[in-house]
Amino acid sequence: MEHYVPGCPDPLQGRAIWHQGTKMMKDAFPDLKISVQDMFGVGDKVTVLVRFEGTHQGPFQQFEATGRQVGYRSVEVCRFEGDQIAEEWVAPDLLSLMQQISAAPPTADTGRSERTAS
Repeated sequence: MEHYVPGCPDPLQGRAIWHQGTKMMKDAFPDLKISVQDMFGVGDKVTVLVRFEGTHQGPFQQFEATGRQVGYRSVEVCRFEGDQIAEEWVAPDLLSLMQQISAAPPTADTGRSERTAS
């Protein structure tokens, strides 16, 4: 299986990559809930709009746990060969996630971070 993820010039190979990504997310957001908001298929491809919600309770990339509730979306496209996923393209809204767990998340009224709002 090939995984196409943002920031990687070449596809990542194998199912182990998917398991590593899942572990990383569950370590950082142990109460992670994933809901399918929409799904459709054409030919050998299925596209899914997914919403992730959870509490930032462990390290994620360069950010230590904040205890904040987070929510973000991802668009994921899978190409099937028979009943197996052969390729997967993921486009998570990582900017939104990073803004929610950064030191100064955007304020509700301005959308600017608190450290630049003054």
